[in-house]
Amino acid sequence: IFQKSFEMLCLNVSQAATDLKNFCLQNAHKDPLLVGVPSSDNPFRPPKSCGLL
Repeated sequence: IFQKSFEMLCLNVSQAATDLKNFCLQNAHKDPLLVGVPSSDNPFRPPKSCGLL
């Protein structure tokens, strides 16, 4: 019984890993850690000084 359960769990984990890999590959172009963040969209950029003062 335990051996059969173990085999089923391995199959499920294998399928989940495959699905996760496919998801990551399909969405890699949207990942800011991989493609970077445009400086205009970056809330942590250094503030610009005012040219009038």
